[in-house]
Amino acid sequence: MQGKERCRENESFDSCGSACPLTCDNFNLPDEPCERICISGCHCDDGFVRTRSGSCVKPEDCPVIRDTTEKNCVEEPDTGYCRALFYNWYFDQQTGTCREFVYGGCGGNGNRYWSEEECLENCGGVKQCDENEHFDSCGTACPLTCDNHEESPEFCVPMCVPGCHCVEGFVRTRQGKCVRPQDCSINEVTS
Repeated sequence: MQGKERCRENESFDSCGSACPLTCDNFNLPDEPCERICISGCHCDDGFVRTRSGSCVKPEDCPVIRDTTEKNCVEEPDTGYCRALFYNWYFDQQTGTCREFVYGGCGGNGNRYWSEEECLENCGGVKQCDENEHFDSCGTACPLTCDNHEESPEFCVPMCVPGCHCVEGFVRTRQGKCVRPQDCSINEVTS
């Protein structure tokens, strides 16, 4: 068999290997639909699964991946290099919501969750923003309000506050709405 000598430890050449090989990410999950096509190349031997770094190990020897949640949540969704059809969720930092995507079953990155609930729990997704708001993953800690928009800017600790923020030209009322500064008195209830 030509090509066998090019395969690494715990691998064998197969001219018709699976499009959805077992990996450290998927070996303990229920079977999912897989495209029935032949993938020619080096495949892990029986009893072995592929790691994210590409080597073949026994399932119990899979490395524990400990990416930080913050890093995971800002990564773009990655379908991976296999061709299975796993419906997963990723955190979209542009909208601050979790969205569904198709994961191929191996490779990919840490911004991948089995359910919307798991995604929200790990990445702190936010509700859709209200009128005159937009989601900003690095919004200001000192937003303009009806109470402070006419004052001289005070010192503000530079830090990112992810969430819904008023769009430019709008300020937040005490009731939490974003309005044009000239509409502040109309929207504020005097106490």
